[in-house]
Amino acid sequence: MQYYTDRSDNIKVEDGKLIITPLKETYEHRGYTSGRMTSDFYWKYGRVEVVAKAPFGRGLWPAIWMMPEFNVYNTWPGSGEIDIFEGKGNG
Repeated sequence: MQYYTDRSDNIKVEDGKLIITPLKETYEHRGYTSGRMTSDFYWKYGRVEVVAKAPFGRGLWPAIWMMPEFNVYNTWPGSGEIDIFEGKGNG
């Protein structure tokens, strides 16, 4: 039901914080939009630290995940992902 965008309506940086804003809107034949971004930062070993405020509400499924640098086994989800956080918005 959602479409990921990289538009400033859904993604912005304020005071050094990344803000992802889901919106109820019709976009690309979907009823909602949310943010999705990529970076050119890759590493083999290390640590990721995230501080996040998850939304609360029925039907929400907030998640933060990392994707592989290369899709060697076809597109997602074939090459996998690493979940940093995934939860139900009503739990």
